[in-house]
Amino acid sequence: MAEDDIRLKDALIGIVAISAMDVLLVVAVFVMMKSGLAAGGLGTIMPAALALSVAVPTAALVYYLKHRGIGLGFLPLGRRGWHLLWQVPLVILAAGVAAAIVGPLLGISPSDNTSAADGRGVMVVVSLACYLLLAPLAEEIVFRRLLMGYLDRSVPAFASVILSSLLFGVAHIAPPVIVYATFLGMGCALVTRFHNSLRAGFIVHLVNNVVVQLIAVSAL
Repeated sequence: MAEDDIRLKDALIGIVAISAMDVLLVVAVFVMMKSGLAAGGLGTIMPAALALSVAVPTAALVYYLKHRGIGLGFLPLGRRGWHLLWQVPLVILAAGVAAAIVGPLLGISPSDNTSAADGRGVMVVVSLACYLLLAPLAEEIVFRRLLMGYLDRSVPAFASVILSSLLFGVAHIAPPVIVYATFLGMGCALVTRFHNSLRAGFIVHLVNNVVVQLIAVSAL
C-alpha cells in the first residue's frame, strides 16, 4: 500500500470513529426499545438505524482521510488475487480453531444463549446482518490501514500485526468474540500484507461476517 504519512492522531481519530459507531448503535437500540414500538416496527426501523450508525462515522472518517491526503489502501489485487481462494477459508478456519483452543485456556467459552424462540430473533439477525456487512469497511480502514500503518513506523512488522489485532479484538467487547476477532484480525493483517492491498483483508473480513450470519440464521 502507499506509504502515506500516517500519524498517531490519524489512528486515534479512526478509533474514535469506531467508538462512535458503537455509541450510535447503543443509543439507537435504547431509544427504539424505549419508544414502545412493536416487534414489527422495530424490524423495519432498526436495520436502517444500524446502517446509519456505521455509515455516518465511516463517511466522516473517509472525508477526514481525503482531507489529510491519506489513501484508503484499496489497491487492485493484481495477479496474486487468486490466492484469496485458499486464504479466505484458511483464515476463517484457523481463527475458529485457534479461538476454540485458546478460549478455554483463558476460561472463556462460547455463549449458549443463541436461541430465538419468538419473532424478535429474526429481527435481531436481520439487524445484525445490516451492521456486520457494513462494519468491515470501517474496521479494515481503522485497524489495518491507520493503526497498523502507524505501528509499522515504530515497531517490527510482526509486532504491528499482533498489536493492531489485539486492539481489533478488544473492540468487539464480548470475551468469546474478542478471542476469535483477535485471530481473525491477524489473518486479515497478514493477507493485507501479502497482497499489499486493504481490499484483500476486507474480502476476508466480509466473507467471515457473511458466514457468521449464515450460522446465526441456521440456528433460528
